[in-house]
Amino acid sequence: MVIRILILILVSLPVVAEPIVVGIERKNSTCIGGYVKLVVLSVKGQNSKALSGCSALHPVEGNFWLKAADWNGDGVIDLIGIKKNQTGTKSTELHVYDGRNLQTPILQTGTELHETDANYDFDMADWNHDGTLDLVAFSKNGESQSTEVHIFNGRNGKRLYSHATALHPTGLDFRLFLKDWNHDGTPDLIALNTLSGHSKSTEIHVYSGIGDFKNRLMGNKTVLHPAGQEFAFSITDWNADDRTDIIAIKKWGTGTSFVEIHVINGRNVENNFLVQTKTELSAIPSNRVEDFTFSVVDSSECRNCKEKSRLVDHVLNDQKVKDLKISDQIKMQMVLEIYAEPNGTVEDVKNNVCKNLDCKKIEPMLWQVAFKVIDGAMQKCMADSNCSTAVIGISLMALLISLVTSLL
Repeated sequence: MVIRILILILVSLPVVAEPIVVGIERKNSTCIGGYVKLVVLSVKGQNSKALSGCSALHPVEGNFWLKAADWNGDGVIDLIGIKKNQTGTKSTELHVYDGRNLQTPILQTGTELHETDANYDFDMADWNHDGTLDLVAFSKNGESQSTEVHIFNGRNGKRLYSHATALHPTGLDFRLFLKDWNHDGTPDLIALNTLSGHSKSTEIHVYSGIGDFKNRLMGNKTVLHPAGQEFAFSITDWNADDRTDIIAIKKWGTGTSFVEIHVINGRNVENNFLVQTKTELSAIPSNRVEDFTFSVVDSSECRNCKEKSRLVDHVLNDQKVKDLKISDQIKMQMVLEIYAEPNGTVEDVKNNVCKNLDCKKIEPMLWQVAFKVIDGAMQKCMADSNCSTAVIGISLMALLISLVTSLL
């Protein structure tokens, strides 16, 4: 019995990844030609400066939205630029620079989203679970007279999703994000009202991704006072407690004369800061506050993304899987579900995959066939030296646990 408990504790222990705060200087940097520059700050210990690099992206104005994130799941922080208007393709464009040198463009593509303006806000999220971040566009005052969510494939710009939400039209006072707030496996719409709330504080409103953002999960004031242009915001699970936290980065007007990080506890947004600390980056002068933006990268979000992406490609290219009369989206989610839960039953996989998809038209017997075929393709993948050792590790761990527990 004691051994059983120890095994459960060991398996349940979270792997805490260190969040990284990335400063992005969009113009007038010290790089040659004033090109876009990244300054990556470690927020562990003394917040030491971890990396500073000049990119191949020219100085940009307000028609570019910038973010630092691991776009392709290779464990390296890439530079992502969304060109909203004045584009060659007459559409909103997606530009990605390889984080290994910040010089190599690994994607430059138009999208199925028309050119956009200040009425749009953006985020990046892996919506279709293919290991690549997709473009999330928020129309703050859409034709539906609400805030709308539009998602485009991060590899080719094709539209994946469009829907009106229960959130009223929003203005410049709102910062919008697509993130799994309650860790139920579905990205939620998170809206921060930084100035215009009735509570005289920065407010948070969360709408569930289950049900097309129609159901509000929460609407609360926070411990942070109203925040203007001096603050940049990000969203991530800072302390690995399965609840998303709010990261407020104060760029100027700080008491310490340095850029400051204030992390609001997602489990107690009204009363508790998890972290309040300065960084080694000097506060931004007030006349240059628009030249800087910040991202927070949580490496745990892309743990094994590359392995999952390789696994998906390997399995979907199997002829038996291609012959299945199921959409690629369902196939991919089945692969990832089996990957995550190698000992799951057919019913478990079906329930989890169909949580947010219309699976009613798929014959029950087809699920049995699909499960066996995809599971077989995964076994072939494990035997392939080019495939992920992570899959083998998961299977061996599950086998070890089952063997040990059977002896107790």
